[in-house]
Amino acid sequence: MASQNLVEYTVNQLIDHMQTNLPTALADVRTDRIDALVTTEPPQNSSYFIYEKIIGYKTPAIVTVATDVDFRLARGPNSVSALIGVVVSCVVEDRIANNLTIKTYRYSDALYSVLNRAQFTDDVNLRKSIVKVTRMDFSRTVENVSQDTSNPFRKEVMLTLEVEHYENEV
Repeated sequence: MASQNLVEYTVNQLIDHMQTNLPTALADVRTDRIDALVTTEPPQNSSYFIYEKIIGYKTPAIVTVATDVDFRLARGPNSVSALIGVVVSCVVEDRIANNLTIKTYRYSDALYSVLNRAQFTDDVNLRKSIVKVTRMDFSRTVENVSQDTSNPFRKEVMLTLEVEHYENEV
């Protein structure tokens, strides 16, 4: 029964999808804005995390955490029909607070374009997942006094996702 691996499968699919598609989406945002005011380099593969309290990371950093699962049991016993809550957060830093805000907006645009309406299918296990971005929240700008002083300001954007998961049970 693949539903036992439901949350891990979903988080891994989201991370793989972002690692594959975010560099192109960030390049598209740079092309669309037609300015070199801020950098929007893609995160390194080692900068994707699945836990909240990350330390010692290189920005930009992406944190993907499942928050809840609603199995929607009223839909019937022949399939798994779950709604998985996930948050994807992007932490960025810059030495100029104004540029940091612009950078955060650009990363949020790229993440939204990569994640909203993304679909994952697994024909072997007869699974399908559909991603919806339902909310985007921005943190306040934080002065980063304890770490790298070359980028003294830090900001974060958090996307709230609903992942609809469908799976036939055999």
